[in-house]
Amino acid sequence: MQTLAGTVWMGAMLGLEYLGLEPERAKITFLVIGDQTVATQALEAGHIDMTVLDGVFSRCLRQKGFNVLAELGKANIPFSSQGLVARGSTLRDRRDLIESVLKGLLESIAFCLSPRNKPAVVATIMKRLKLNDTVVAEEG
Repeated sequence: MQTLAGTVWMGAMLGLEYLGLEPERAKITFLVIGDQTVATQALEAGHIDMTVLDGVFSRCLRQKGFNVLAELGKANIPFSSQGLVARGSTLRDRRDLIESVLKGLLESIAFCLSPRNKPAVVATIMKRLKLNDTVVAEEG
């Protein structure tokens, strides 16, 4: 989690509610530890007990023997942990830029979801995860 009250925290609250858990009653403590890469590494190292992750990270951990308690998408809980933010003046004055950014995002999503691109997408994600593991190992 990068902030208490941010979108990852909100996802955690929705997931806990789905599981029928009340954080205070269940004595769940929330920590601000970083992005999903850092949270994944903290979970693997045993520094935290659970975290909210997107499907890519949770699938990698599932393959390593971790349990996925709830998948918000499959539980029909509408949730997105990412947003696009712009100044009002940019929205007014740079419609061409906004349109280009949105088209690029949509094209990248379409690329990632296309079954024929799966090998390239998985290779890119694995490369990113390996780079993060290397950095942590060198710092640790």
